[in-house]
Amino acid sequence: MKINGLRWWVIALIALATIINYIDRQALSVLWPDIVEDLFPDESALERKQIYANISIVLFLPTLLGKLSSANFLTG
Repeated sequence: MKINGLRWWVIALIALATIINYIDRQALSVLWPDIVEDLFPDESALERKQIYANISIVLFLPTLLGKLSSANFLTG
């Protein structure tokens, strides 16, 4: 069974996932002060920044891995 245009569906889904990742990252940076007060009321400001840094790293890793696996990253 062959699905017509499957390649384009896959490309569209990857593009959608990338867009959602960028939107989530931007929304998290704006909403983080309110979120952190609810989730971690007993943590100090430095510990809250460390938690945000860890979350940002986890959101950035898929982008990094995607660029490492592409030929464009190696050629410039």
